[in-house]
Amino acid sequence: MADGDIAKTPVITWARDIKSAPLDWLWQERIPLGKLSILAGVQGKGKSTLALYMAAQVSTGRPWIDTFGQKRDPGSVIVLSMEDDWIDTIKPRLQAAEADMSKVCRVDGFAAQIGNRKFDCVPLSNLTRDFDVLEQAVEQIGDVRLIIVDPISSYMMGKNENKNAEMREFLNPLIAMGGKNKIAILGITHLNKNQDLSPDHRILGSTALAAAARAVWLVHQDEDVSERRLMVLLKENLSPNSTGLAFRPANASVMTDVGKLTNAPYCMFEAEVLHITAKDVLMAKPQKAGRPKKRNDAADWLYEYLENGPKPAKQLIYNAAKAGYSERTLRSVKKNLEIQSYKSPDDDRGETWVWALPT
Repeated sequence: MADGDIAKTPVITWARDIKSAPLDWLWQERIPLGKLSILAGVQGKGKSTLALYMAAQVSTGRPWIDTFGQKRDPGSVIVLSMEDDWIDTIKPRLQAAEADMSKVCRVDGFAAQIGNRKFDCVPLSNLTRDFDVLEQAVEQIGDVRLIIVDPISSYMMGKNENKNAEMREFLNPLIAMGGKNKIAILGITHLNKNQDLSPDHRILGSTALAAAARAVWLVHQDEDVSERRLMVLLKENLSPNSTGLAFRPANASVMTDVGKLTNAPYCMFEAEVLHITAKDVLMAKPQKAGRPKKRNDAADWLYEYLENGPKPAKQLIYNAAKAGYSERTLRSVKKNLEIQSYKSPDDDRGETWVWALPT
């Protein structure tokens, strides 16, 4: 074998040697331990407030709103947030939710030395590059049960969130760490604005995010009661429970550490569960006039076809025809989805027209 070659020998584990065990839940039949879950929704509709309710319940061991007094051992929570400020937003919301402040933390960054230069704290903003820092924090804290990443796409610098392969490269270490340490990973993300798409394609970025998650919950404003929020199931791989919950973002007056009062939202849940799903909520209103099911299906097909990168228009239209969608239908949904088209260099013909998802 030449120098530099790697000799590879397969490592095999037989099913008989694997010890099976029941699934563990952070929130019974809603948020599994050791797995990735997602909260998705339009910006400003309560996703972060709901996530901090979860942080409060984990930090104190209090029962969930629908588990009727089942107390658990408290655990620590790591909150990574790019959008909200800890001083005037996150901590007051934790106070309003009555969290145990000694069990909730953020990972600010890491000390580093580059050449002769020393840095006391390099901000942790890139889990693609600095995932080992999060791993060390988990080991140092010791009893982490929940990690909230808000929004999850903001921590994948260097990766394209619209490409399945790159999304998987970002998610796989996070999911593996959650499984190894029995930690629930909760990623927060937004919905795109393309109402032509089915609910599972409304999650911003690559479909690999929803595919990797074992539970995906939609947080949505009730169309009939503006102050009411719905937490409804978009996807659940591990539980037969498909019920949702409703809550209202109530305001609490909390005393800040500088001796001044401020108002902060918390979740005031309704007792009764909901027997509706994300599909019921997002598809509740009638389709726009002239938008038959065929066009909705064509929109889903086109979105999936382009999610891994731009495609030549001629080949795309040919494949669409084989799938049963005419060029006229395709060009109609192309406009609705804001698909881009432009000329791209081609080795054989000089230039060719390509279609691509909006950036």
